[in-house]
Order: sequence, then structure tokens, then C-alpha cells
Amino acid sequence: MDLSPHQLSILECLVAAKIGPITLPAYPSAICVYRDGFVAALVPHPSGGFSLLGEPGYLLDGKLAVAIEREGQRHFVFKQKSIPVTPDLAAKLASFRSDLSSALS
Repeated sequence: MDLSPHQLSILECLVAAKIGPITLPAYPSAICVYRDGFVAALVPHPSGGFSLLGEPGYLLDGKLAVAIEREGQRHFVFKQKSIPVTPDLAAKLASFRSDLSSALS
């Protein structure tokens, strides 16, 4: 994948925020990024930047688990596996999303 100077600048901002690249075979055409157990898939945007492919999630057994509401509590779920979204995980996810949003804007 060829990246524009703007896209390279975005990736540098992500690395400065300690968000690094990770390979997820389920997303071969995306650039996936990771920090503190959280992952997001980025795809090139026509404007020269990146867009999020879906919502950021939690890396569970090497797969992107999404947050859902189950039995009155939020859980990160991928197929039959799940973990509860604890207050600590919720805070780390919020920080990850905030840093992603800052770098992508």
C-alpha cells in the first residue's frame, strides 16, 4: 500500500501516542494499530488521510472483539469468547479512542 505524506504524518502521530502497528489477518487491506490491548483498523480515505473501519475493540485471542451490551453489562465479544468491560478497560478504551481521533483529525 502506497501512503501519502499526510498518511505517514498520521502514522507518526500514532506512534508518538504509543499506538503501534499490528497485523491482523482478518483485515488484510487495513492498517491495524494497537495499544494497551486495544486495536483499530484504519483504511485509506480519499482525502489522503485514514478512516476507522468499524469501531476500535479489544484484542482477544488475536481477534478484534467488539463491545456489546449483554445482561446489563458491557462485554468485549468475539464469537463465543468474551470478557467484561471493567472500569479500567473502559478508561483505557476511551483514551485509545481519544488519541486515535486526535491523530486522524
